[in-house]
Amino acid sequence: MFQGYKAKLACCTSKSVLIKRVNVLVCPAVFFLVLVVLQNNMAVFIFDRTAVGEGEWWRLLTAHFTHSSFSHALWDVLAFSGVTYYLSKYSIKQMIVSVFMGIAAVDILLLSALSSLDYYCGLSGILFSPLLLICYHFLKANSVFVGVMPLFVVCVKILWEIYSQNTLFVDTAWQAYPEAHLAGLMAGYCVLYLLTVGEKK
Repeated sequence: MFQGYKAKLACCTSKSVLIKRVNVLVCPAVFFLVLVVLQNNMAVFIFDRTAVGEGEWWRLLTAHFTHSSFSHALWDVLAFSGVTYYLSKYSIKQMIVSVFMGIAAVDILLLSALSSLDYYCGLSGILFSPLLLICYHFLKANSVFVGVMPLFVVCVKILWEIYSQNTLFVDTAWQAYPEAHLAGLMAGYCVLYLLTVGEKK
């Protein structure tokens, strides 16, 4: 019995287990600390077309982690944290790649002639990139009829938001920009395409 207890204690205090437990606490704490710092200095970190044109390129990254209101921040952070955590259970690599692809896709949209926005902030655009991968994994794990439902809901939500130029659940102090959600979804599709091509090889 004593040996069993020692083995269990050794397992719980092993390096890999301790690292996982530290990551569970440290990573969210660092993430929220970064959000607080950015939010308290949001004028310096939001996407500002003029400022970016003058060389303040860091805004293309930091804009996604600042928000226009408490409601905007609350729903974005909850959704983003849940989606990235859930996807990391399948693959941390897929989670990281999809987030950065989402950032790139939304930034390209903001800088393109398709966008006339002078200011932008929020996580919701890049959120849809890892969300698409979750929908893919859910589809693979279920029958076609059940598996396609989350993706169907996501697509209907985006189409409705683009048509109405409003967002569900979130009260933004600025003009809603659901086209960023579509850009994030397309980024997720690109990641998914590369993933499925890699699986075939």
